[in-house]
Amino acid sequence: MHLEFKIGLDKILSLNAPGYTAEEIDVLLNNSQEQFIEQRAYRTNPKRTGLEEDQKRRDDLRELIKNYTTSSFSITANSKSNGSFIGLPDDYRHSIQEEINITYKDCNGDSRTKVISVVPVTHDRYNKIIDDPFNKPDEDEVLRLDYEGNVFELITDGIITLNKYFLRYLKEPRTIRFGTKYVIPTTDIDCELAPHTHREIIAISVQNALENIESQRYRTKKEENIVIE
Repeated sequence: MHLEFKIGLDKILSLNAPGYTAEEIDVLLNNSQEQFIEQRAYRTNPKRTGLEEDQKRRDDLRELIKNYTTSSFSITANSKSNGSFIGLPDDYRHSIQEEINITYKDCNGDSRTKVISVVPVTHDRYNKIIDDPFNKPDEDEVLRLDYEGNVFELITDGIITLNKYFLRYLKEPRTIRFGTKYVIPTTDIDCELAPHTHREIIAISVQNALENIESQRYRTKKEENIVIE
């Protein structure tokens, strides 16, 4: 990726590109990786498609999708009525799908266990539906609110029992690092996104470098990247 970045920048600027250290190229690559992920996940891209909306988007971010489960639920003084906090994995970035295994009583009073949906809601939405008999949580649905740090709050009807929470999520990517070329050498860390994304990340890096040096080629490169994507 470092080599292709240098070649791309030199090619555009006719071998007059300013010299970048390995540390500086890594900053550009990692910023571009962040930009790539956000664009592909949330439709701020030329195709206006988001995560899992087409096969290209599935392939773009598939290496960052992970599973997480927990059976640890905590109630504190800050919990809302019938609310329980759950901790998230340290590398959590964005939720993709959430479910929870619960125990409840059926109409005959018998104990049953099943997996139901966890539905993310805003706090404004929570205020509107928590007492609405048609929308409040029940044995078919648990509500989820965001909370500070890597924590979610699950809201139940106060009758069901929470057993295990299941999360499929988009994780934070590894930081790209050509460490063996640093002034103070360290270990190398490869880009973990799918190989087909690497040239798109490099293209974004070249575009950002052109913007940084205020090159007249910036606008042209930006248009070229739309075609590449």
